[in-house]
Amino acid sequence: MGPSGQSERLTVSREHPHSTGAESTTHTSSLHIEVLMARMRVIRRMRSAALRSRLL
Repeated sequence: MGPSGQSERLTVSREHPHSTGAESTTHTSSLHIEVLMARMRVIRRMRSAALRSRLL
C-alpha cells in the first residue's frame, strides 16, 4: 500500500459528518474522481512494469 491508499482511507473516514444532501453528493463525486485517478495511476504503473519485463 502506497501513500495514495492511505489518503483514500482518510478521505473515506472524513465522509460521515452530518451535512446537507447537496454537500454529501458533491463530496462523493470528488471522492469518486480521486479513486478513479488513483486507479488509473496504478494501472499505468503496472502497464509500464509489464512493458519493462517484456523488454528484458
